[in-house]
Amino acid sequence: MKITIHQPDFLPWPGFFIRWSNSELLIIYDDAQFIKGGWQNRDKILIGSNEYWLTVPILVKNKLGQLIKDVHINYNVKWQIKHIKTLYNNYSKSKNFSNIIFIIEQAYSKKHKYLIDLNLNLLENLGEYLNINTPIKFSSDYELKSGRNNKLIDMLKIERAKTYISGTGSKAYLDEELFKTNNIKIVYQNHNYLK
Repeated sequence: MKITIHQPDFLPWPGFFIRWSNSELLIIYDDAQFIKGGWQNRDKILIGSNEYWLTVPILVKNKLGQLIKDVHINYNVKWQIKHIKTLYNNYSKSKNFSNIIFIIEQAYSKKHKYLIDLNLNLLENLGEYLNINTPIKFSSDYELKSGRNNKLIDMLKIERAKTYISGTGSKAYLDEELFKTNNIKIVYQNHNYLK
């Protein structure tokens, strides 16, 4: 079995969807610690030749060290209107814009309490739009207490994975020897060929 394990990012880039579609199972790593300034609640878009952040504000007071699955969205700020307006102003003439903006507007209109619910709504509906049928499971369902690399190995072994499909960014922290010892092949998928 080929498996991808990925944190639930906000509006992931196209390379993630390719990795997901090439897998037989996607495990959403929802019980990792939320990192401020990470990709779970924000993403970059291009406006002209400049990068611009779309950020979903979250509640952080007294929540240091919270898990990704426990992060609450802050609706005291009208971020949804700003996002939609920015996307319309800069992408409305793009191919397939009406389909994608419909998915985003539908997700935003639900006013999800938790960030992970918003991200999963977007992920699942964009995946459906792209005809990705790979099932999803959650790391928290495995109830594992092992550390980062060992936890990945434990989940992969439970699912009898032979191949772990990962992005090139994880080369910095994956213990490749540990994967080799457990007879799990790592495939680093480089997405620079996207057009």
